[in-house]
Amino acid sequence: MTISSELSRVSYNCDGSTKTFSVPFAYYDTGHLVVVLVTAATGAEQVLVLDTDYGLTPASGAGGTVTTLPTAAYTSEYRLVIYRHVPALQETDLIHGGALPAEPVEQTFDRAVMMIQQLAENIARAIKLPVGSLLSGVALPVPGADRFLRWNAAGTALEAVELSVVTDLLIARIGGNAAGDIVTVDDIQTLINKRINEDVMLIATSTQINAKCNSESFCTHSDGLSINNTEINVASVITESTWESIGPTGSGANNIWTALDVVPPGSDWIMLRFRMILSGGIGGDAFYLWGRKTGSVAGISSDTMYQYSQLAAGSLMWTDRIAVDASRRFDMHWQATQSSVNLELWLVGYGFNP
Repeated sequence: MTISSELSRVSYNCDGSTKTFSVPFAYYDTGHLVVVLVTAATGAEQVLVLDTDYGLTPASGAGGTVTTLPTAAYTSEYRLVIYRHVPALQETDLIHGGALPAEPVEQTFDRAVMMIQQLAENIARAIKLPVGSLLSGVALPVPGADRFLRWNAAGTALEAVELSVVTDLLIARIGGNAAGDIVTVDDIQTLINKRINEDVMLIATSTQINAKCNSESFCTHSDGLSINNTEINVASVITESTWESIGPTGSGANNIWTALDVVPPGSDWIMLRFRMILSGGIGGDAFYLWGRKTGSVAGISSDTMYQYSQLAAGSLMWTDRIAVDASRRFDMHWQATQSSVNLELWLVGYGFNP
């Protein structure tokens, strides 16, 4: 027999109907093949037993067939892996001065090549340093519960460090109060989420904001605004001195603002850009604005936003965050000392509390 292929391992996706699987490489003994049933979702492995879980024909040859023996074929939840594992032995005994039979000699060479191939297949699945690396002899450290792998300070070896070491690095990089704030791996994610929500605003795309911003302090807008525009004029849709809710499509709010449709369910707050315009006013004209999460009590609370401005004719722009309820709704209430008022809103972000 010759070994004309480098293949020594094959994997098949089960489908609930197939029970026979080809072995596309040579083997000399049924004990030289290992058949493994792999659970696709978890990677859990079960080594199957010859003549109990599967059959193999022929007993040796340039290839063969594995037949699973359970009545029902394995479903698509599984994969079947077949690989060759030749014992690292040399069992051919050549007697000095005796005959040199060709077949045993060829089998000895074949087995040696098979061993080399199975080593190559194992190495191919191992983590290796790049060819250009100057490091060698890198070994994994002794495992430990709740420890993390990292390179040492010199970058020459791997080490296993405790959670407290990772905690100190996180606090240094992304903030926190004290190492004691992080006790479990879940606490790390909580701290990361908190930093994201405090310092990073999830910005909506330009197609979600009906505004062209020329600078940080000024946005142009179209005329004829209505509640279904991405931009909303609160002074037009909410009666002065009245609390009314604003929410996305299907939220049951007093006023539907389709811009909120892009806010993911479960969001705790939204970020709004406000533009207040007074036309023809006189010095001392005042504008008051309150905002709150729908369902909160009226007045000042942790869920209430408050803004007071005093100016003559002109405009003022600012950005603020407001809490929303489970249906992504918020309430607004406004008052002004003169009648010509516009209050325009753009949705610019949303987020989640840690």
